[in-house]
Amino acid sequence: MHRHSLRSLCSLLLAAAAAAQQGPVPGYDGPMPSEAGEAAARALVGQKWEDPDGRLGGGTWRIEHGGVTPHPLGPGPATRIEMRTAETKGPNLRLVREQLAVSFPITTDGDVAAMLRWLGKPAVAGVAGEASANWQLAAARIEALGPAVHGWRAGLCQRGKPGQIEVVLWNVGGTRAHVTGRATLTVGATSLPLPMRWPKSKPRQVPTQGECMLQLEHGSALYYPADVGGMLAANGKPALADGVHELELALRLDVAEGEAAAELRSKKLQLTVGAAASGKQSPGK
Repeated sequence: MHRHSLRSLCSLLLAAAAAAQQGPVPGYDGPMPSEAGEAAARALVGQKWEDPDGRLGGGTWRIEHGGVTPHPLGPGPATRIEMRTAETKGPNLRLVREQLAVSFPITTDGDVAAMLRWLGKPAVAGVAGEASANWQLAAARIEALGPAVHGWRAGLCQRGKPGQIEVVLWNVGGTRAHVTGRATLTVGATSLPLPMRWPKSKPRQVPTQGECMLQLEHGSALYYPADVGGMLAANGKPALADGVHELELALRLDVAEGEAAAELRSKKLQLTVGAAASGKQSPGK
């Protein structure tokens, strides 16, 4: 009798916990996937995922449920100490390998369906829809990344405002937490210097000619905004016409004497200017 009562109590507690997961989350009143979507997302938790095409740099990744927490959109450190890098709050899934992590929001059934496709998993009946803008941005940042050089990867993403882009930089495990060099943004046939400084400070002299001073710890990522239209105007170049323009970032790193030259390159970004660019996130190619 005692064992039966204990089993009944455990069953009630488990049912209550499951119900609580589906109910409102204290401190969060944003969107959530349906029960079917949440179940499909939780079924992924704990699985190992082999990176089939090197989009994350290869290797075996572990799928974790990030809870309903602040998180970045895309690459970031595996440690949760750096909450200052969080860009949004809500339910999320994380892929983790050693000190690296990638976060995806799963606020809608469309996010869960897109996550299943991204992982190469079969679709789940009743879980469908368009991925949210935040999920698309997280995926775009990953797809934009070029190959690693000295443990750093670089990419370009289009943002919502006309002519607005961001530079994505991710320290995936190099011995260099601090790099210097000169960055160039190529817009069609035009080359523009792109100075960058992180962490931001008040230097005695403003960086010019694409001078870069960057510091990122292992696993950390930087999303650096840039206004292509403003850069063209500052360099006496004509404004971008409506249409599609090809952009590429090259960051030539300073190296020690005797070391081979090193250059970080993004994948090429197709920047759309005009009415078709409204709300567009472009992952590059």
